[in-house]
Amino acid sequence: MGEWEHRFVNMPSANGGEDWIELREIYYNEDGSLIGHANPCLGSESMDGVTLIVGWWVNASKLPPLHEKDFPPDFEREIV
Repeated sequence: MGEWEHRFVNMPSANGGEDWIELREIYYNEDGSLIGHANPCLGSESMDGVTLIVGWWVNASKLPPLHEKDFPPDFEREIV
């Protein structure tokens, strides 16, 4: 597996077909193509770690949301 990051994803299937934007962990192949996404969790051994994670979320809020249909249909919903 390649890289991962936090991104917002529009998940209308989770909301009766209406827009529903969630912050998710996004996983990429080494060539940059999308593999899948999973629910992020917030956990750290220190508040410095929590601050780092919150910073990642702020960065994600500056990018356009992905859409659930951007992902391959056969990806595993929970990768971790």
